[in-house]
Amino acid sequence: MPLPAPSTFRTKTDADRWLAAAEADIVRGAWLNEGLGRLPFGNYARAWLRDHPTMGPRYRETCERNLRLHLAPLHDVPLRALTPAVAREWHASALRGGGGRTSIQQSYRFLRAVMNTAVRDGAIVKNPCQISGAGTDRAKERPVATPAEVVALVEAITPRYRAAVLLAAWCGLRRGEVLGLRREDIDLAAGRVTVRRRVADIWLGLRC
Repeated sequence: MPLPAPSTFRTKTDADRWLAAAEADIVRGAWLNEGLGRLPFGNYARAWLRDHPTMGPRYRETCERNLRLHLAPLHDVPLRALTPAVAREWHASALRGGGGRTSIQQSYRFLRAVMNTAVRDGAIVKNPCQISGAGTDRAKERPVATPAEVVALVEAITPRYRAAVLLAAWCGLRRGEVLGLRREDIDLAAGRVTVRRRVADIWLGLRC
């Protein structure tokens, strides 16, 4: 397969010299795609999202939001210029800002995944995301509502959502399963609820 040169050459001799050096780098395992390395991170990340083969809609929406908000300072940085120092500076600045820690952790994991692909594509030698624990999500244990708290919530919430609360609390249905229910899925006479589908709950706003 032809090697992509970073630019055209004035003479055939110059082109042959570049090709010989590139082939030597390939043999040593040190060859880089210089043209791809100059691509801005934002462009590369958007292409990564577009072409990802197994990404679900909810995770895609999360990555797009974090790319637009938290990772905006890196959009115009060329891939080869996104060094460990640049990654550390971005991360420290994000932590000092007004964003939530969980969103910053998600953004860091996304950045690391994109740069892992950049390594495999030959744009950079090594992933610049080297901050220990920066992408680790240490979620706190969520308390379980008591029966009395469930009853209080049902009484306080907008009536149209009471059935959803009761089904989630007493039947153990997940949010996506509750959202996927239809009238024909609930048999009041037999006291039976049938889960036939699940809705990807990308965003849900409930007003009490």
